[in-house]
Amino acid sequence: MRRAICFAAILASFGCAGGVIRTEPNPADHLAMASEALARHQPAAALHHIRILVDAAPGGDLERRARLLGAAVALDPRNPDRDPELAASLAAGYRPTGDDDWGAAIARTLFVLALDYGANPGPELLDDAPLAPLPALTTSAMALRLRALEQELARIRRTLEPD
Repeated sequence: MRRAICFAAILASFGCAGGVIRTEPNPADHLAMASEALARHQPAAALHHIRILVDAAPGGDLERRARLLGAAVALDPRNPDRDPELAASLAAGYRPTGDDDWGAAIARTLFVLALDYGANPGPELLDDAPLAPLPALTTSAMALRLRALEQELARIRRTLEPD
């Protein structure tokens, strides 16, 4: 019995549980975990792993892929916590390499979609963005339509309220 207790104490002192050593996932693991979370329809969990990956692998291929995926997830209408600001930030931070014109085009498009959904990036983001100059919208068509629909809905609710 004493041996079992001593062995358990030794394992605990080394951070082991049940004989399994726990290590921090590498950046590629976070991309896989984000993809698995998306397959389970868990956008918040996917974005959590994408944020870790963006911070852990700056300037690399994994970061570029994570930024595109994260911006798309942040704009996805199935995401109940849709966040155009996050999408704009991720897309604006995309660092193209010499051979990925397609990635830069996707990042610019995701950035414009984020603007269309109401993102309002600050000048510091726009000035420091690797994709600068980023495209701009004179008016946010989607945001204007949503505002108009919200106003119409408020008018209908007032009409239906009992006196």
